[in-house]
Amino acid sequence: MSLVVCDNGKQTLLTQLLAWLNANTRLRLFQNNHTPVHGDTAAAYTEASFPGYAFIALTAWGAVTLTADFHALTTEALETFGTDLQRLAALRRHVRILSAGGSQPLTSTQS
Repeated sequence: MSLVVCDNGKQTLLTQLLAWLNANTRLRLFQNNHTPVHGDTAAAYTEASFPGYAFIALTAWGAVTLTADFHALTTEALETFGTDLQRLAALRRHVRILSAGGSQPLTSTQS
């Protein structure tokens, strides 16, 4: 069986998901030398522990739009972690957005 969603349906589904995203997504920094792979869980990562570090709750997801190639899209506000250069050097450049419980990776990127 297949599910076919028309373009405005994509936009409607993602709009309905916004409340969940605002309540359940966190941005965290990880410091171990691990390259993300499909199937990873939070147990594969060591969260940063430098003084002053805290995860950032992502609560500012924007309005849903359709791109030129008809993908539904929402973006979050730019977030910044602060630290000194010595501590920053110890952090990996991978970004993972996890569910609030930390067990479900929602997305991954590497800078």
